[in-house]
Amino acid sequence: MSHIQAALALQRGAFELDVNIELTAGAITALLGPSGSGKSTILRALAGLQTPTRGNIRHAEQTWCDTVRRIWLSPQRRRCGVVFQDYALFDHYTVAQNIGYGVPAAQRQMQVNNWLERLDLVRVAGHYPAQLSGGQRQRVALGRALAMEPQLLLLDEPFSAVDFALRHRLRVELRELVERTQFPILLVSHDLDEVRQLAAQVYVLDDGRVLQSGVVEEVFAQPATLRVAEIVGWKNLLPVKHLRAGIAYGAWGALAVHAREGRGGWVGVRPEHLTIAAASPGLLHATLRHITDLGPVRELTCVTADGTHLYVLQTWRFVVPRLGETVVLSAAPEHLRYWQEDEHFMIAETHTI
Repeated sequence: MSHIQAALALQRGAFELDVNIELTAGAITALLGPSGSGKSTILRALAGLQTPTRGNIRHAEQTWCDTVRRIWLSPQRRRCGVVFQDYALFDHYTVAQNIGYGVPAAQRQMQVNNWLERLDLVRVAGHYPAQLSGGQRQRVALGRALAMEPQLLLLDEPFSAVDFALRHRLRVELRELVERTQFPILLVSHDLDEVRQLAAQVYVLDDGRVLQSGVVEEVFAQPATLRVAEIVGWKNLLPVKHLRAGIAYGAWGALAVHAREGRGGWVGVRPEHLTIAAASPGLLHATLRHITDLGPVRELTCVTADGTHLYVLQTWRFVVPRLGETVVLSAAPEHLRYWQEDEHFMIAETHTI
């Protein structure tokens, strides 16, 4: 187990960070959040590439930074491998020289040969970055980070600069690499698919704060607040005017929920958990307006009477109604969530409509 604790205040504006992160060897932990939430800043501070105005960073029993005690370990002493989204390779170095950069001379050739072989880069060892494909440059950046035998591998949007097909293949390669090397890895991303495919644990950030953390599947399925729900992809978020006798009412219609009576709040359901039901006296009706082909699934855009857009994901085996038809929407009880206006989280037991 590799434990990192960081409590930081940075010079840029009033931006403050306060994070406690557990990293496990052979697993990936993700920092997820919108642009400007503090993900890359945390990564750079952990790597020693950004100096906090105050705060501390601890790794296991070692203090990397403590502004009160004036302790500051250099990036080299922290032994963090870092892969940036632009890869930051040395253009005038060959592939082999890039991988060997920063490795002690006594170990350099062995480490270079090792990672050239493991990352399938032997045949391009003498090439320069400009001669490489995007995928090859990404693997060189990984090789350079891993050749130094880091205590921690930090990845900052590592696949954002490559196309979709290559991105999928590189994600598979990264998972296999994690299994082989058993490095603890911290991944910075705003890509929901990337986090769900790669990470075991996730920390959801916004405006420099950790809003929620835990096992990826649990955080995505049970967001603690409305803001977390927005960040992890809950596109269907319906404002509730009031609750009465277990029914949540809004301008969009009504949904049956098991919750105390009150005013305000939100009901949410993920697109993959909202379905088109058979004709029935359901409480939520909408008009089918658009159908978008997303490959293995289709996204149906439905609009309620008040103009609220609802999104439904369906596989191709389902027959889709014609555009302009009114549909009845349904959600299984375990997938519907209700948040009060103060955003205290409460799981709602609901009735399928």
